[in-house]
Amino acid sequence: MRAGSVPLTMATLLLCVVAASAAPLVTVPRAGQPPVLDGVMAENEWASASAVTGFIDNTHRAYATAQPTVYLSHDDTALYLCLSAPASAEAVSIVLAPGDATVAHALTVDRAGEASPSVGSASWVSDCEVASGVVGDAWTVEVAVTYAALGQSPPEAGVAWRADFVCVCDGALTSWAYRRSGDLGSVDPVEMGKLTFDPDGPVVRVRGLGDLSAGAMALDLEVIGGGKGPATMQLYYDPISASGKSRYAIPAVTPGAGERAPLQVEKTLFGEKVETPVDELMVWVVSRGFRDFHYCSGVLPVVPWQPLRLVRFDYGDRDVLTAYFDASGLPLGLFGQATIAARVMDGAGNVVLEGEAAVDARALAVKMPLGDLEPGEYTLVGVLTDAGGTQLGEAPTAMVVPDAAAWLGNTIGLTETVPEPFTPIQVDGQSVHCWGREYRFAASGLPEQIVSRGEELLAGPVTLTTAQPVEWSGAELAGEGRETEVRARGLSDACEMQCASTVEYDGMIRVDLTITPRAAGEIEGLTLTIPVRPERATYLVRTDCAGTGSPADERYGALPAEGWRAEFHPFVWLGDEDRGLVWFCEAPEGWVLPEDGKPIEVARRDGAVDLTITIAAGALKLDGPQTFTFGLQAGPVRPRPDDWHQFTARHAPIPTSYDYFGIVPTCLRERPDDIARQRERGQKLLVYTFLGEAATCQPEYRYFAGDWRRAGTLGTTSYMHDKVCPASSFADFKLWNFKQALDEFDLDGLYYDLAWPEKCSNPRHGCAWIDANGDAQPRHPIFAYRELAKRTYQLFHERMPRSYFIGHISGNAICLPVVSFVDFALDGEQYAHTVEKDYISVIPLDKMRAEFTSRQFGAVPLFLPELYRRGNHIAEGPTETAMVLTFLHDILVYPAFHNGTVRGKYDAVWEAFGVDGEGVEFLPYWSNTDIIGRDAEDVEVSAYRREGAALLVIGNLSAEAVNVTLTIDWPALGLAGGVALTDGVSGETMTADGNTLTVPVDGQRLRMIVARTP
Repeated sequence: MRAGSVPLTMATLLLCVVAASAAPLVTVPRAGQPPVLDGVMAENEWASASAVTGFIDNTHRAYATAQPTVYLSHDDTALYLCLSAPASAEAVSIVLAPGDATVAHALTVDRAGEASPSVGSASWVSDCEVASGVVGDAWTVEVAVTYAALGQSPPEAGVAWRADFVCVCDGALTSWAYRRSGDLGSVDPVEMGKLTFDPDGPVVRVRGLGDLSAGAMALDLEVIGGGKGPATMQLYYDPISASGKSRYAIPAVTPGAGERAPLQVEKTLFGEKVETPVDELMVWVVSRGFRDFHYCSGVLPVVPWQPLRLVRFDYGDRDVLTAYFDASGLPLGLFGQATIAARVMDGAGNVVLEGEAAVDARALAVKMPLGDLEPGEYTLVGVLTDAGGTQLGEAPTAMVVPDAAAWLGNTIGLTETVPEPFTPIQVDGQSVHCWGREYRFAASGLPEQIVSRGEELLAGPVTLTTAQPVEWSGAELAGEGRETEVRARGLSDACEMQCASTVEYDGMIRVDLTITPRAAGEIEGLTLTIPVRPERATYLVRTDCAGTGSPADERYGALPAEGWRAEFHPFVWLGDEDRGLVWFCEAPEGWVLPEDGKPIEVARRDGAVDLTITIAAGALKLDGPQTFTFGLQAGPVRPRPDDWHQFTARHAPIPTSYDYFGIVPTCLRERPDDIARQRERGQKLLVYTFLGEAATCQPEYRYFAGDWRRAGTLGTTSYMHDKVCPASSFADFKLWNFKQALDEFDLDGLYYDLAWPEKCSNPRHGCAWIDANGDAQPRHPIFAYRELAKRTYQLFHERMPRSYFIGHISGNAICLPVVSFVDFALDGEQYAHTVEKDYISVIPLDKMRAEFTSRQFGAVPLFLPELYRRGNHIAEGPTETAMVLTFLHDILVYPAFHNGTVRGKYDAVWEAFGVDGEGVEFLPYWSNTDIIGRDAEDVEVSAYRREGAALLVIGNLSAEAVNVTLTIDWPALGLAGGVALTDGVSGETMTADGNTLTVPVDGQRLRMIVARTP
């Protein structure tokens, strides 16, 4: 995702979700042996148990200054707990709700060690063992709860129970989970934490947080590796204040099974003592991997939480204003006894809208009919009062009703010109020519041949078939320059077909197939077949556009020998290392799916690899004209700039302001120093943004959220941005926003995060469709994403001949209709925080060739190696392995999140050789064996050649050091009449024995040998 700043968008979002739910979590490990229950924590008795602290003072709604610690373990008989509380504590309680229990079980122990079998509405059976004792300043309560006593079986791995631990100290009720009442029998999830059982997972022991109320965190944490093998444990730390600020840190430890790893984290939470109340939460999560299983988490109010917080507001269908409040800071016991009144006031202080609601929940909403509220600035305020009318709190915020007249329905980026590096379309008979490609159309209006980089892709014409033969009358082509229209008409006994294909200047073909019934009212079957030459279909790439994927993802790589068959995918690509063809479709709307629900198949046959799309597996009933839309696009779609290898030296990290996440130009106005620094260094100015996300703090988002959001429902997030769809008026707003930034800051380009068309089900802008069962289904708004990206690209090219657009496309590299309009394709985040030692064992070479080189697509490739932290303190090994893969494949590495010194030593060789120089040609390892032979199976060699010089890139993919002997045709490398050899990194002189060269290469390392004519 975002490089040069915090890359972990989803991780931060996770923290906000945790904050919203306020539910702490701890995983309970298996006990080595049952503890001795005597009220004394004997040495090492609880040393392998999980431990949690982080108690909330529910009386004052703040971090509890006296913090108990709870230790937990389990076996096949019982759950074991040890509560170590301050000696001043008056009582402790354990509250459990196993499984889906609707009534909690609670046990309270007082200072005398007496246990109460029931508390409030909770129940407790007597079959449990309790021991209590005071040693020094600590009061220890040890408890064994048998599963039989709770009517439960021993919990299986992954099972979760709701739970809470309560301590009454100095008259205040403190608890592990947030509580809105003193009823310990409540099983409301918002009042309980969660215990998960994992006998093999790592054990997390949080033994102290420091004095948070003094403004500093001193977290004392230990991790014990589990039986699942080494796992990287990370602490996500995110204070969230009323101003929306967010800070972030990730210390990481990787203990092996049974190993103990301490983690000490010290952080300043806030500076000088604040004079006015402030909302400050500390959210922390300890997890295995980036988005994997979470083992421990907590949410704490650092300073007294205000009784009332105005979280957000929105306009629904723009007829109702809804203000969302959080009453978590209301003193204990006042829920149901207080009221929130919401008012909207104009600049003169007049109340123009109002409403109220009883405070019977922690989070609640107040609705106000919007009426004819004019665009302008207002104040929205919520006032909290008790049953007697005494004001308990007030939460005001500025509110803007936006004026959309400035941007709605604009024509920004709509031009008749063709932007560089694309070339205008030319038509020659039945052929359409665009940059690097030719499409020859058959009588059906579909391609009968596609030529890319001088090679034919198709083994035969693209065909549409039904049970009734269709006779096509011939295709008519019209228009050149930006687009060409191809129209054809076909007739069968059952229907008439109208095929309208639109070819745009980047080679994208949109096909609108309209079928009109004749006498029968139905057709039997409808299949689209795209036959590709076998030598041009060595790789298969498909994607559902559902995020960055995972290291085990098989969405791209070598085409399986047995072919492939699957459910609907919006993108399917077939190609080789240099070219390819993608079929794409937004949704299977109107399709009649096969019984197994798999309408897409890639199958080998003699002389072809067929991509078959079954639009109708049986009878397609037609009440009238029905249109099916899909697309085709051959790649590469554009040439790379001659100097593309110099990209990383020209660009600094992209300025991004958290307060205005992804908003342009507001984001840039917040970072004047960064902008000035980039300009002084002669670096290009780009800004981080989205094609399908909107910042939640912008007035337009709040007002148009119902129209813009992908789900079509009101947003519930308090995060910095939300998922929206460019098929709505959001595209108009975004283009206007981009133009403002371009006018004010003279930008050089943009960085699109999440540059792929995710699903949208909002019927308000036409994305939802109804299936055969009458259920609403989502579509991938490919053409809307494309149109926004295209118009933005054209906007910039009206000002400048060359732009710098980066598209983050990790795991979704074949979204060509969108990727056409980015200059650089950033890929690799699907491996974020999963690489501990090396990339080579994680990314097979066929995946590297199919996706990361981007040779088949046209954009400049950028690899994003997210190795936990930025800077040279990152271990060299993982970065070295990334260099083996990237340099072998001629891929740039984004200058962040890896060891820059390691990368720099290889970049220096690249630059000194002049890989961007005139006449330099890259010879990849997969096609140069006739020039460079090697005798080691796990060694690959790529090369750059020009007259009189060559650069050999030698990568050892095995873990063992090897001496590889290369057999080299020196004249074919441009080196006739002798050769002088030098190690480009070390400067060591090397000697060849005629046409052989022996090179030692360490395991999973790279060597770069410069060869020149003496």
